[in-house]
Amino acid sequence: MWFLLVSWRFFPVLFQHELGILGKAYVCKQALNRVIFGFVIKASIHFTQPKPIRSSAYNNKLY
Repeated sequence: MWFLLVSWRFFPVLFQHELGILGKAYVCKQALNRVIFGFVIKASIHFTQPKPIRSSAYNNKLY
């Protein structure tokens, strides 16, 4: 973390801007991964829960 502070202190403004864009992209990527991972977990829980009425109707449609 300290090298980011050092680079912000000693590098020009354009490089600061690039670092800011990279940092925001990294944070957005982490947040997106968290959202997708949470959605996958919720979906897997939702689809693995036994729902007899819906599953029987779904199976009747299939066969």
